[in-house]
Amino acid sequence: MVVDALSPRLTAPLLAIALTLAIASGASAQDDAPPPPVDVARPFFAGGGIGVGVRLDGFVPAAFRIVEEVGLHLDGVPVGPFVALMLAQDASSYFSMQIGVRVGWDLELLRRPDFSIVVSPSLGVAFAFDVGTPTGDWAYFLVQPALGVGVLLLDRVLAIWLRPIGVDVYVGEQIHGGWASVLGASVAF
Repeated sequence: MVVDALSPRLTAPLLAIALTLAIASGASAQDDAPPPPVDVARPFFAGGGIGVGVRLDGFVPAAFRIVEEVGLHLDGVPVGPFVALMLAQDASSYFSMQIGVRVGWDLELLRRPDFSIVVSPSLGVAFAFDVGTPTGDWAYFLVQPALGVGVLLLDRVLAIWLRPIGVDVYVGEQIHGGWASVLGASVAF
């Protein structure tokens, strides 16, 4: 009987103490969590990569490709919309150069304190020329829709990226296509 009489009196204070301890432990767990990453203004980037360019016209073999880009993220941070000057050279039994502009968007899929993962759809537009091909020298207009994936490291200063899908559309005296894949790195500043 004595226990039954004390139960209602003890239940409310014990419940209040348990609730206070639960809230306090949740707050201390949040204090131990790392702070969310802060966007640092690094609008510019420069980088390059190596890969392969394959023409589908049947006259020119696959080529070793070198790509250089210098650009600007329009939001001022290393993700979001960007515009870049691009330069690409292909070397095989011929030499090809592409000079143009690439626009795109670095979409951040995952962000952690140590790294971020981005997907980058883009479109390149360039003037290009070939020298030493079996069919002679050519000048043409190039359009390249592409899709890349990258990892941002070192507080988003270093990006390591792979652009496995680059569809080259060459428009000149003839229209033909190609495919390019490039692995590279860039630095934001």
